[in-house]
Amino acid sequence: MTKKIMKKINKKALDNPIFSYSQLDENNSFLLLWGTEGVGFGEFTFYYNEENLMCCASEYMDPEFVKQALCAMVDNCRFTEFGEINEVSKPVEAINIDKEPIEVKHSELERADDNSSFRSDCPVCKDGVLLVQRDQSNFKLLAEDHCVLCGQKFIYSDIEELRERER
Repeated sequence: MTKKIMKKINKKALDNPIFSYSQLDENNSFLLLWGTEGVGFGEFTFYYNEENLMCCASEYMDPEFVKQALCAMVDNCRFTEFGEINEVSKPVEAINIDKEPIEVKHSELERADDNSSFRSDCPVCKDGVLLVQRDQSNFKLLAEDHCVLCGQKFIYSDIEELRERER
């Protein structure tokens, strides 16, 4: 915020905010992907249920863990002025979402970073990432995946080896 705006805001209210509301995006959801040493990786989906209450699908992680993940996201964030968002963000265009799935070997894909043995670069669009999805009921790695940017679907032909490696 600019200094001019900051002067008008009550300092006490900034130090101990009491939020009167929080809201999700126009799709009524927010997805946070996370990964940490010693625990693994996962995702938290915030959404509104049928009673219009905000919920968090936390993959059985407790609220304190979810708070820590949200704080880590903020701590590792570069804050920008509001007008800058259009200059730095690249819109997601799922141009391959309706294409047939491609069979690939996960072991032959390029890793997106050194910190993850699962996250891979998309071999189709080159800019997106494959995250390796899990079954929500038993956390088992799924053979089906998709690029978070272009939407291309993939099927891992070596999923059994991937599951074994995780044990």
